Amino acid sequence: MDFKNKLIASTAICVVGMVNAGTADAASKPKLSISGYYEVFAGWADGDRIGSTVDGTPVYQGDASQVEGKFNIVHYGEIRFKAEGKTDGGMKWGIYFEDVQDDYDADCAGGGSCGTGAEKQSTDEANIWFSGSWGKVEIGGQDGPADRVYHGAEGLAHIPPQLLDVFADTQTAEGGRGFAREKMNINDTADATKITYYTPRISGFQAGYSWIPELDSKGSVAGSDTSGEADPAHEFAVDWTGKVGPGSIKASWGGTLMPGQVQDDTGTFEDNNFGWRAGITYSQGPWTVAAGYKDAGEWARFDETGDHTGFDVGVAYNGGRWEVALVHINTKAEDNEGDNKWKHTMLTGAYNFGGGLTGNVALHLFDLDEPLDVADGGNSGSAIILGLGAKF
Repeated sequence: MDFKNKLIASTAICVVGMVNAGTADAASKPKLSISGYYEVFAGWADGDRIGSTVDGTPVYQGDASQVEGKFNIVHYGEIRFKAEGKTDGGMKWGIYFEDVQDDYDADCAGGGSCGTGAEKQSTDEANIWFSGSWGKVEIGGQDGPADRVYHGAEGLAHIPPQLLDVFADTQTAEGGRGFAREKMNINDTADATKITYYTPRISGFQAGYSWIPELDSKGSVAGSDTSGEADPAHEFAVDWTGKVGPGSIKASWGGTLMPGQVQDDTGTFEDNNFGWRAGITYSQGPWTVAAGYKDAGEWARFDETGDHTGFDVGVAYNGGRWEVALVHINTKAEDNEGDNKWKHTMLTGAYNFGGGLTGNVALHLFDLDEPLDVADGGNSGSAIILGLGAKF
């Protein structure tokens, strides 16, 4: 075979290979990945409300009384399934499922109805997303921007501040959802079905917006108007990340516009509620400092409504395999019976054993100050919580 024939044959082989490769890419299946984590927490709390059981306090192991000073163990785990693909036009897409198994009732800690302590399994989140140079769209059950985008001090703690509610009686005695349980949260739509759009990040800025046509049972707040027809809810957030001198900054602002809410058990309805929070985090070397402020809008209790505000501050040090953080949360909810105040200080630590295994410890000091005419008058005390987590 002469050189010309060899060249023609070689070119033909290359062309056929390229065609086959393109066909294989177009027909290839999406990539599937599995990840998740498991956490177990053991703790003990000592407070003023000894032996009291307030409506909504988590109850475990079938025990009818939640007694502070009692040793408790709870666990929580998630398995996440992700499938990602790419269309012939170059648009990326993916599907996300999150299955949950726990005896720490997250709805309860977030202010919803509490379970009886039985372990439960459910699909916590499920959604499909599309992304390109124009941004990203998510459709389905997923947290909204106001919940996911927050750069305040609460995130420095190695054990979630809300976990204290499992071991100590830290909610108000009346008014359903205790404001102290909310920590630095604002009313959000949780995993209610929604459509969310995130802009591409430009000069460090990114914005997100969620439209929720109707809040379902997974939402933090059930809303409807007097006609019984549900009003839509909205979540939105803006954040910025960038370098400032030798360090880096993350800043965020997010809010929610929620439909009218049922006020306690009276059957009356409040006007739409607007709440927001802002946070900023600065990191330089092993040190990180952060602060945040929230205005959760009005909260309904007794005969009137009042503003619910708060702030958090914190500092953390990363020593490589180990980390420590000191975080303080201070919130206040106005009430016609007197202001309700919540103070919560956490000293937390974590150690990375390697291979996805991490140990955590947290010392909590808390003080819940309620109006004097409310039964029990509040609660103050301390708690120690140990945790062990595995990620895969």
